[in-house]
Amino acid sequence: MQTLGMPAVRSISADDLREPVYEFRFFFESGTHICLWSANENARQCFDYPVSLRDLMLPRDLTLWGEALMERWDDAVGWYGPPMPWNEGEEAHFHGEVSRFLDALERALGREYRLIRCGPWAGSSG
Repeated sequence: MQTLGMPAVRSISADDLREPVYEFRFFFESGTHICLWSANENARQCFDYPVSLRDLMLPRDLTLWGEALMERWDDAVGWYGPPMPWNEGEEAHFHGEVSRFLDALERALGREYRLIRCGPWAGSSG
C-alpha cells in the first residue's frame, strides 16, 4: 500500500541484477560469414572467438535473416566479386534493417547474453 505523498517503489528481480554470462561484439567481417565475436572469457570458452549464428539456439528465421545481411554486406564491399556499393537510401535501409535484426537477436538470446554493437550500430540499442 502506498502512503500519500510517497513515491511508488518498483521491485527489482534478481534477474535484473545479474551480469550477462556471454558477451559478443557485433560487426561484419567480410568473407567470413561471421558477425559475432566473443568478447569475454566465458563466451570464448563456450563458442571460440568467431561465433556462427548457427552455433546459437536461435529461431531458424532469425539465423537466416542474419546470414542474408552478411551476404548483402559482402556484396556491397565486393568480397566475392566487384563491389556493389549502395546509394544513400540503400545504405540507410540496410543500417536500419541491421538495427532491427540486432534488437530481435538480443530478445532471442535473453539476459545471459550481451551484444556490444560496433561500427555504425554502436549507438543503436533496442
